[in-house]
Amino acid sequence: MLIIIIIIIIIIIIIIITFQVLRVRARVHRSTVGSRELSVAGPQVWNCLPPEVTSEPSLATFRTRVETFLYTESFPDVRLV
Repeated sequence: MLIIIIIIIIIIIIIIITFQVLRVRARVHRSTVGSRELSVAGPQVWNCLPPEVTSEPSLATFRTRVETFLYTESFPDVRLV
């Protein structure tokens, strides 16, 4: 039983470390123009996407998941079929 608990704790630690490594850090500028730059806005948008979207290996599937995510965020009352 103790071994199972230790294995679960190790798995949780690995997941947390992996999640933190995948986060992209934005360079923050003090001006309002700087916050709208692609080098700042890009990582902010990327970090808002759920892991199901960002972990897609193919570009076609990634695009589909991003479109679906943005649609459901924009229109939460509409159900997708």
